[in-house]
Amino acid sequence: MIILLPNESKDLNEMKREARGGVNEEGLVLQLLGKIKTSNDHRIEADYEGQLNFEKVKCFAIGMVNGKGSGLSILAITTVDQFGERQIKAAKALANSVRFYQPIVSKASEYW
Repeated sequence: MIILLPNESKDLNEMKREARGGVNEEGLVLQLLGKIKTSNDHRIEADYEGQLNFEKVKCFAIGMVNGKGSGLSILAITTVDQFGERQIKAAKALANSVRFYQPIVSKASEYW
């Protein structure tokens, strides 16, 4: 399973602080496993382990900072016994396809 989440971090240091705290959402609890790797000026990667709906899981996560607005977090999650290079490759391929751009706001949408 791959989950995409918005990321509001303004820089890598802020994103790393948040990443160290793991994830604790309804049904999903993940703790950092090892160190956070900085891939480039706008991207970090890390491994996590924890539980999804009370089942043990492993996760490979990529966090991306966007200097033009919201960034993106990509979580590739599966059971511990199913986790492997396939999930890591899928998350990296997805991250490599992401292109951030400056949103164009029309006058009509300014009122929403």
